[in-house]
Amino acid sequence: MPKRSQGTESVELSPVQVLCAAPRGVPLSLKLVLLLGGVGQFGWLMLLIGTAFSAAFVPMIDWSSVTFRGRVESTSGRVVTIEDTGASVGGSENQRGTPIFAYTFEYRDAAGQLRRARSYRTGRGCEQEGDSVNVQYLAASPHRARIAGQRLGHFPPWVLIILIFPAVGMVMAGARLRSGRRWIHLLREGALATGHLVQKRPLNYEVNKKAAWALTFEYTAGDGQTYQYTAHTTEPDRLEDEDTEPLLYEPYEPARAVMLDELPRGVETDADGYFKAVGLRGWKLAIVPAIVGAEVLVVAALMLR
Repeated sequence: MPKRSQGTESVELSPVQVLCAAPRGVPLSLKLVLLLGGVGQFGWLMLLIGTAFSAAFVPMIDWSSVTFRGRVESTSGRVVTIEDTGASVGGSENQRGTPIFAYTFEYRDAAGQLRRARSYRTGRGCEQEGDSVNVQYLAASPHRARIAGQRLGHFPPWVLIILIFPAVGMVMAGARLRSGRRWIHLLREGALATGHLVQKRPLNYEVNKKAAWALTFEYTAGDGQTYQYTAHTTEPDRLEDEDTEPLLYEPYEPARAVMLDELPRGVETDADGYFKAVGLRGWKLAIVPAIVGAEVLVVAALMLR
């Protein structure tokens, strides 16, 4: 097992000029930058907007394929009112799609009890207020009813496609959280080494219209063995501006590493080798995740009410 690095090696680390012995303190504001910044912040924004839309639309989706099960009774009913719900399907920014109408109707169940319910359809049908209609209701729950051919919710199930937005946001935010945790651990516990570039290759994707690159570095760890680490970045110049590049590796698992120039800008040390706090820059990044957390709690409370 390699020995844990306790000292500071003499190597140029600008803007990290020198590192104190591990374990090192990492200020909370810097942790927030590492955990929540970059593409992660965009993910939190998508999660915020996507959760709001999902909370508004999901309760209005027709779940009858799941909830309208069991023995179904049919009876005659009467349309009481027909209302434009204001919602629509399709359309564009300048043109409304097909409106969704709500039909309130009355019917009598098998026990003779008069009931009133509401169902929905996309587009105005030929029925008029006062018309007789065929009503379907659950024998076990006579209050759950719909006009034949209509829905129990405003929107058809395919509207669930809106969940892709919070899902993508969750993936992006989660990926940054995982990377941030790894970076924080290496800043706190990592041993210092320098690596030289052995391979550079383009990747088949872009981030913010910037081409992504994979740069592989080779370095020697404290156990005398040679290891390789591949950094993925859209700023390869930051990792090619020196003959050798500083990195931190896990002393007990030397293949786990991070290039210091791969980290978000703002990772700096003072004259004694302690990492500097970044102040409001880090705290501001926590605003959107905090709002998302509050939003989720409110939605959960409303659903459980």
